[in-house]
Amino acid sequence: MRLLAVCCGVVLAVSLTACGQGKAAAQQYRKHVDACKLLKPETVAALSADLPTTNTDWTQPAAGTSDMSTCKRGFGAVGDVVAHENSKVPNVPGKPAYRYITVETQRFEDRDDQPGADRARYFLKSYATSVDLVAPTADDFEEKHITFTPEGALSHASLWAVDKNLVVHIEYGGGNVRSVPDGLTENAARDGITRLANDAAALRPPCD
Repeated sequence: MRLLAVCCGVVLAVSLTACGQGKAAAQQYRKHVDACKLLKPETVAALSADLPTTNTDWTQPAAGTSDMSTCKRGFGAVGDVVAHENSKVPNVPGKPAYRYITVETQRFEDRDDQPGADRARYFLKSYATSVDLVAPTADDFEEKHITFTPEGALSHASLWAVDKNLVVHIEYGGGNVRSVPDGLTENAARDGITRLANDAAALRPPCD
């Protein structure tokens, strides 16, 4: 799933408290936020299920009054995923066949009488609801939402988060060979997206 620009639609020493303290109301992200820099290599490796790596990384340039970046990591192949023939058999782990991680950032500039932070929160409402709201921890995003979605032989968990004028979307998912349930289990998907979310929160750059 890719972010769409409004104008035209899952860990560093720098703490987010630097962005949330002092003159917080006036602070915002004023520079491009590289989505790939929100990934921690050791976490990516742990979530790859020891599958061979295929990388597809790209950054989208600024468009109008939004600034977007996308980073993708793929492991194995979606074509290797095989659904189980008997879904009534409980809890069959299967063999990992495909895993992917996508991180997307979108930074909103002030426009006319609309602050970038307000535009970011308005954008977030298109994808997140109060039902999937997750309580933030220390040095975390200001608001974050996590969902789990089964999709046939695949499944994924998603994070939507906002901090000042920055929206972050992370997705972690995949599928197996003849597992029941198909795809990642909900616990595994949620655990993976939580780890990725914590890394992104710790790695995001400071506000200006």
